[in-house]
Amino acid sequence: MNEAKQDFLKQQNHQQLPQELLASPVFKTPFNGYSVKFSPFYENRLAVATAQNFGILGNGRLHVLILSLDPSLPIAELASYDTADGVYDVAWSKSHDSIVIAAVADGSVKLYNLALSPLPT
Repeated sequence: MNEAKQDFLKQQNHQQLPQELLASPVFKTPFNGYSVKFSPFYENRLAVATAQNFGILGNGRLHVLILSLDPSLPIAELASYDTADGVYDVAWSKSHDSIVIAAVADGSVKLYNLALSPLPT
């Protein structure tokens, strides 16, 4: 527990903290999560690999999220990329800050460049 929370508890005669102070930001994906990796370049950026129907059959999606330094702010989605099959793993390039690589259930490895506009669907 950090010092600010400890001080708050002392001031409140050791009562429980209000739920809004304990809550952490949440990002809910429509699919099941399989892998989460932080960017080696940006401490508040992460990639999430997801798959539909527990990865057995269905689509997948790669989410790129930005965490705020202020825990009261929501997690923002920087980009998302849909795939015809589940995405099981994700990795960031160690040499380029905008490159994310995804391992897809069809056996393919897909490279995404966040600096480029997504292709129209």
